[in-house]
Amino acid sequence: MIVGFLCFLIAIGFVGAQTETFRFANYYADSMVLQRAPARLVLWGYVPDCRSVNVNYPDYSFNATLEKIPGKTYCRWKIDLPPAKAGGPYTISAVSGNEGIELKDVLFGDVWVCSGQSNMVFELSEVYNATTEIANAASYTNIRILSVNRVPSNSTLDEPPLTAPAWNKPSSTAINSFSAVCWLYGRDLYDTYKVPIGLISSDWGGTSIDKWSSHDALAKCKQTDDEVKAGLYPSNLWNAMIHPFVRFPIYGAIWYQGEANARPDEADALYRCYFAEMIKDWRLKWYEGTDKQTKIDFPFGFVQLAAEGTEGNKSAGYFPGLRWSQTGGQGFVPNELLPNVFMAVAMDLGDPTSPHGSIHPRDKQDVAIRLSRAGRAIAYGDTSLYYTGPLPVSAAITDLRETISAKIMYRNVEDKLYSFSKYGFELSCKERTGNTVSWIEGTLDTVMNDYVTVSFPRCPAGDAIGEEIRYAWRQDPCVFKKCAIYSGSDYLFPSPPYIIPIREHV
Repeated sequence: MIVGFLCFLIAIGFVGAQTETFRFANYYADSMVLQRAPARLVLWGYVPDCRSVNVNYPDYSFNATLEKIPGKTYCRWKIDLPPAKAGGPYTISAVSGNEGIELKDVLFGDVWVCSGQSNMVFELSEVYNATTEIANAASYTNIRILSVNRVPSNSTLDEPPLTAPAWNKPSSTAINSFSAVCWLYGRDLYDTYKVPIGLISSDWGGTSIDKWSSHDALAKCKQTDDEVKAGLYPSNLWNAMIHPFVRFPIYGAIWYQGEANARPDEADALYRCYFAEMIKDWRLKWYEGTDKQTKIDFPFGFVQLAAEGTEGNKSAGYFPGLRWSQTGGQGFVPNELLPNVFMAVAMDLGDPTSPHGSIHPRDKQDVAIRLSRAGRAIAYGDTSLYYTGPLPVSAAITDLRETISAKIMYRNVEDKLYSFSKYGFELSCKERTGNTVSWIEGTLDTVMNDYVTVSFPRCPAGDAIGEEIRYAWRQDPCVFKKCAIYSGSDYLFPSPPYIIPIREHV
């Protein structure tokens, strides 16, 4: 923590030392990507003595507006320039008095922010086939990457902690330690759309969601000002590592976090609130901060928690409830609580022998395939793509005296259902004299094009058949890519974990 505090002082000292000079804000740098049309180009920086600033942009020349900073002899300058189509490289220059500054090798494309905890931090050098992935990355010169230094702050910063050069092309040196999920996701987008991609990796291992949420968002989840002031929910990573970018137009964000919140002392409903309110708040802050140049409902993708522990572990653990909360208690996205949100299911991508611990699976390629497919459908409107996996529609049960048979219907099936396991389904049983609910495991009997049948043993003596069936409600529900329900033609997408009410008793 002492090291982190010293880094914080150094970062603040660096920024403060630069504010007396004429400059761009620190995340505007050579080799960067700026958000393409229809967003207008937003540029800002600092100028001493509040001198006038003129910005020269291909075919344009404009005067910036100046904002006085209380107690300072310098001003913040800002300008909105006309939108630019995808492409480049360009040079953007600014002049104040006899001083000139410029940004070289600038591309216009789509900018994505990648945030979360250790599985987003997880470096490209740590994935399967890392050597090949790193070698191939160098050819993607139209993808540019920026990594935010991991420094907290108890108050909001205008600029993030960065190390020069801020933006880099994906050389072997630069990409080696960059976020694997962020890179692979962006690479898949580039392979599809061939427009420049800017990737901002702002993440920190072991962090809970409240650290990435503003005080405004936390207050919506009934976290009082007194709690915030007491340091229980300090928003310190939002302050230092997210807030500084809200003046910078982006296309969207992806998120891989939740492990730190999957614990016995935190109700799943609280995470459900945290997640939904954080997304709303990020969207509003970016919309306002960029003068409406970032969409108020910009696309937000996330990775549902991957498996952890021993393959097929019978323990439910705390991950299933957190996975459910990540979808707002619906089992799928987008939905009314989480509009324009997309996800990648990762519960079947367990890696019990990972040298980084089973909580950190090395297969980030499948995560990226699933996330980018969903992103292309939701964020880019390619509705012809299949990406959801099968989603349950209804469940009916028939009491066969010795056993109980369930029929589960699915929607969002491409071609047909595929199965690689007979297990993962559970039927609820309820005490006749109390409210205690238990679960009994069933066995998959038949798999048809859009439904399955499952056999369950009878509930324990004295218990009645409950009201729900749940699926994949385990910390690690199956062997690698071998869960019970999948669908897809060119790639098999797993059915997400779910709880579904029993609609019919026969």
